[in-house]
Amino acid sequence: MDWPPGRAAMHLPAFAAVLLLLTIAHGCATTPVFPDPRPDSGQIVVSLEGVPREGVTGPKRETIQADYSSYSESVERGKAFERVRYDALEDVIVMVARRDAGAVYPVPSSVDSRSGPELMLSSRGFVVDGDPCVQHPHEWCGLLQFNVRNWLHEPAELYIEGDRGELRTVSIAPGERAELMLPSGVHVITTDAIDGATCKVFATDQGAVREMRAGRAELFNLLRPGEYEISVYAPRLPVVHQGVTVEAGKRTEFTAELTVNHLPKAGR
Repeated sequence: MDWPPGRAAMHLPAFAAVLLLLTIAHGCATTPVFPDPRPDSGQIVVSLEGVPREGVTGPKRETIQADYSSYSESVERGKAFERVRYDALEDVIVMVARRDAGAVYPVPSSVDSRSGPELMLSSRGFVVDGDPCVQHPHEWCGLLQFNVRNWLHEPAELYIEGDRGELRTVSIAPGERAELMLPSGVHVITTDAIDGATCKVFATDQGAVREMRAGRAELFNLLRPGEYEISVYAPRLPVVHQGVTVEAGKRTEFTAELTVNHLPKAGR
């Protein structure tokens, strides 16, 4: 738009001020500001960085020969060729757990001992809070009381496999509820009653668990000093484990790369 000489001088500072305001607002939205650690506890800040696959420059193309001309088009068509955007990965579970979990520690006053959610088994499969359960993060102090209710019209046999190789079987009559006590770890719950029904429970005591996405940072606060392990579970990617030491009054920062670049190449 062409401004008259006088009006241009009037509107330019206003436009610059709006641009500056938007820039500042954008910076505040993408840069989290975390509180300082307390003198009696430590912090861990976990950042997720999506790294594209090395050596991939773009979609492969093929030449299509028409009657009077030829042209090229991408061979990557349909969902089977959908590229992974590592910088936008969602549903990433980050768990911070004490390496000596299971020992008895004083519970910080800001943390409540609470039972887990009620998991319902229906014709839709496993459901938590009205939504299908694929994975469910949970944190608590001590053993997790995990309730499962069977809304089917027939008995259900549940199989609960922990990440240490332990396997439990629980039978629930129609309309009844079973109370489970699960230790810290990753538990996969399946059943023969519904095809494909599965729920993965991520749980930790003396630590915390969060659901994150690439490009974000998350604060794990009020951690008792000691040795911790950070575990990052990203869809279709290897699990990342990293041990860290938490010191009172200090913050430890860790960046996890979400990538396939570190996987062994075929034939090696």
